[in-house]
Amino acid sequence: MKHYRPVTVAAAAATLVLAGCSSSGSRSAASSASPSVTPPATCSSTPAAAYSSTPIAYGAQAAIGTGGPLGVSIGKPAVTATAAGKAGFEIVQVPVRAAVITNGTFAVDQTQVELVDGSGHSCSQPSVNTLPQGFSALTIDESKPGSGSVAFLVPRGADLSRYKVLYLPAAGSKTAAAEWTATAASPSVATPTGCDGGTARVSTRGATDRSFGSSATVGDSTVSLSINAGTPTRRKFTPGTTQPNNVDALAISLKVTASGADGFVERSQFALVDGNGNVCRYSQLGSQGENLTSALIKKGRTGSYTIVFWVPKTAKVSGLKLLYTPSSATKATIVWSGGKTLAPLS
Repeated sequence: MKHYRPVTVAAAAATLVLAGCSSSGSRSAASSASPSVTPPATCSSTPAAAYSSTPIAYGAQAAIGTGGPLGVSIGKPAVTATAAGKAGFEIVQVPVRAAVITNGTFAVDQTQVELVDGSGHSCSQPSVNTLPQGFSALTIDESKPGSGSVAFLVPRGADLSRYKVLYLPAAGSKTAAAEWTATAASPSVATPTGCDGGTARVSTRGATDRSFGSSATVGDSTVSLSINAGTPTRRKFTPGTTQPNNVDALAISLKVTASGADGFVERSQFALVDGNGNVCRYSQLGSQGENLTSALIKKGRTGSYTIVFWVPKTAKVSGLKLLYTPSSATKATIVWSGGKTLAPLS
């Protein structure tokens, strides 16, 4: 895995099902190429890379890299009718699919996929991958997943149910990042129950309580701000670099009016917390649809803004509260609440 752009956010995982091409006719065609040659007992004498964790089922997605920014799925190996060009061997294809889970641009090389025989030996790849969906490298980013098939030379008639597939963090690595087998179970994926930014550390004692859609005033006789916070709405992001691929947007509209003198409002003064007391993450650099960083509001004028928070795509979120923390990140002076439960989008 070559990673060209740094990962910006940490995060969560899903299952992609892949199907290989296999039929009794394909095996017959491939096997008849060299009927007089006895196939070898193993793919090679080269030991495969080591893997010390739990294997997963074919079709399941493995999160690769620190923080799991890249998702790789491996389909079940299958014999093809493609000529092997080597006596006693046939071509087996391994379907591969890769997608960005959080952020980044990656190159997935075919040499990072290793087919291992039942004796723990690595199967060679032909010098040229002539499979219809063959690839040498897949370049993927937030908006562009990739898929294809890797070709391997396997002894004719081999029992592929005893084989396994490894994904290597880099070509030639002696240690694998993930393993797929025919007998492994699909990994269990915990469904998040709300926002995933950790427990909120903001005190709301003494804060002014308001319902979403209503206004509250802060300040004094010299300068004051009237802030109206709309009800949070959930929407999908267009895949891009400003937020992870595994979150939805929670957008809140703000209307801020200055009285007495010009006033300031800043994005960092607002935090969103779910009913479990967990913080909803956001980007300090701004997410799609957000238009508030720091704004000067002229006396007697009203500024209209949208701020955006994140929630995992698979999470149902309820009990949302917007906190206004003008002078301290640990003390809220206004709390808006009363929004409805927001289910995952279809």
